[in-house]
Amino acid sequence: MEKATLNGGQRRFVDRYCETFNATRSAEDAGYSKKTAASQGSRLLKNVKVREAVEARLAEMAMSSTEALVRLRKLAIKGDDQVKLSALDKILRASGAYKDRVDVPSGGERIAGVTFIAPAGNE
Repeated sequence: MEKATLNGGQRRFVDRYCETFNATRSAEDAGYSKKTAASQGSRLLKNVKVREAVEARLAEMAMSSTEALVRLRKLAIKGDDQVKLSALDKILRASGAYKDRVDVPSGGERIAGVTFIAPAGNE
């Protein structure tokens, strides 16, 4: 649904909701009364035109997994040390390098709650 079919308050609500995902705060920021913002936010999300506008905006804002990995790669190369580590961690998680469960020989007993990183190619 086109954004032009919404009134000003509804457009502002859609803009803020797609940033915050908080209906009450978005209603307040869109100019609705603080006293009634919770009910207004809920009502707005039930409005078909508003819901369609939110869905359309979120679709426009969506990032593909490839784009996300490209951006993370740039951060892993150019960020400060903490940013690099965080970006590399996310890349490794996305690539499946972390294993949730690995069976380790332990004399017949299983070791619970331990996470191992398997080297690439050793599945």
